[in-house]
Amino acid sequence: MKKTLKKLTPFISIIFFAFALWFLHEELQQYDVEEVMIQLSDIPNIYIFFSLILSFLSYLLLTGYDALGVRYIGEELAPSKIIRAGYVGYAFSHNIGLALITGGSIRYRIYSVWGFSGLQVTQIVAFSAFTLWIGFCTIAGLALIFATPSLPNEVMFPFVSLRILGVIFLLMVVVYIWACHKFKKEISFKSWSFNFPDTKLALKQVAIASVDWLLMALVLFVLLPDIGISFFSFVGAFLLAQIVGLFSQVPGGLGVFESIMLMYLTNFMPGSQVL
Repeated sequence: MKKTLKKLTPFISIIFFAFALWFLHEELQQYDVEEVMIQLSDIPNIYIFFSLILSFLSYLLLTGYDALGVRYIGEELAPSKIIRAGYVGYAFSHNIGLALITGGSIRYRIYSVWGFSGLQVTQIVAFSAFTLWIGFCTIAGLALIFATPSLPNEVMFPFVSLRILGVIFLLMVVVYIWACHKFKKEISFKSWSFNFPDTKLALKQVAIASVDWLLMALVLFVLLPDIGISFFSFVGAFLLAQIVGLFSQVPGGLGVFESIMLMYLTNFMPGSQVL
């Protein structure tokens, strides 16, 4: 069974990508390319400028994940070097897919030049990845509880209420911060060991990653016309699309992210405008 799964794993991203292309084709075949281009040209240039600035700020904030990771392993590094490693690492991992492999390889190449061991680089990469998910749980939890998005009727969800899922997300964050405050010593299990960061560092994880997710959502939100969607209602659907795109391992989530956003936003605006 395990051998079969290993053989199928490389095809998962292809399956996701193929399904996304099929869905986009089915949903957009009623529109012409000219309609899409007209809608694109109708976006004010100032909004496109804001979107680019927000993208830049998001990538800049992403480098804070590496800064926290370096501090977590007890090392110090010049901010200019951390920014360089973070920008290059995330540019590859976010746009190629297989983030831990691509981003980890790039970071190992960069950090090893500055004297970091393979274990230290692995710890930085793992800590950064965990920071990303802590921020996701925080923002998704708040969005699902206080601004629950209305998903299309054809979308089946395994939870009775999205608010319940939001509560679970926030509980995970609270438990993590509590554990960081409670457990000061190294925790060992067989050959595996782990140190919780101190509470201050954990709170910085939550803060930086939460703001980063909000910036990512704003990149797209500022481009939308005034269609009566509150920002936090939009955030819930946006996070769902982002996570499915990440899990699909399709480079940049191409097609997968667009399919989910199209499914949600066509309740408020034409598909050509969404695309």
